[in-house]
Amino acid sequence: MSARVVVAGAGVMGVAAARSLAARGHRVTLCDPGPLPHPLAASTDISKVVRIEYGDDQGYMALGERSLDGWHRWNRDLFAGDPLFHETGVLFVRRSAMAPGGFEHDSHAALLARGHRPERLNTAALTARFPAWRTGRYVDGFFHARGGFVESGLVVERLLAHAATEGVALVPDASFARVVDGGVALASGEVLPADRVVLALGAWTPFALPSLATSLRATGHPVFHLRTRADALRLPCFWLRPDCTVLPAFGDFTGGALVTPGPRDTLVLTDGMRLHRLPPGRRGAATAAA
Repeated sequence: MSARVVVAGAGVMGVAAARSLAARGHRVTLCDPGPLPHPLAASTDISKVVRIEYGDDQGYMALGERSLDGWHRWNRDLFAGDPLFHETGVLFVRRSAMAPGGFEHDSHAALLARGHRPERLNTAALTARFPAWRTGRYVDGFFHARGGFVESGLVVERLLAHAATEGVALVPDASFARVVDGGVALASGEVLPADRVVLALGAWTPFALPSLATSLRATGHPVFHLRTRADALRLPCFWLRPDCTVLPAFGDFTGGALVTPGPRDTLVLTDGMRLHRLPPGRRGAATAAA
């Protein structure tokens, strides 16, 4: 039976949910507190890494596999001629040997258990495969060809355009205030009528729903966009961490950097601990600083 549904939050989760609900015959309204896409939304960035490695959590890996299939499907069906998912592969490296209980070891073992074929790399293989790396600094790790990055801001922009043509009512500049009987109350006092409500508020969730404030915590990380040489764009996404650091699926960085090559002459560096300063004249050599 068709229902009136309000989806609050027009990031990638919200717009994907809105499109899916509309395809099932529901009457969907998608609202967001800013313009569409919102420039401050977590989804609206140059790029986001797509990976399936989550330590020994094979359940999460299974979800990642479905996600990869979905990105390929969107490239084919929605982004034909200008794909926004780039399967560069993902690289995980350590300064010491991988060992049971460590994120890299357990991710590698889970990949093998699920039939994937990650490529184990020692210092010599790493240097030969990716000469931009400093010789000898990283001694163990693996490269997995299944994975890469998406041009996330453009993805949201394209999905919103598709949603509008698919019957989703887009309501920008409409800040969610609370769920009320019969719909969603906005900060303006207006009520959007709904039989069902989907909240896709991202980092705003614990603020919009104070009852969840003790369970959910929003985190943020500095992001730096650097112009690169053309050869840097051929590197995979990679994760650098000090040894004995736990990589959370969600949460704070406890050290290290996540680096994403960009297809449009950028390199995205996300670092949870330090601001690395590159010497003058070396802005294009950012990968060598790894």
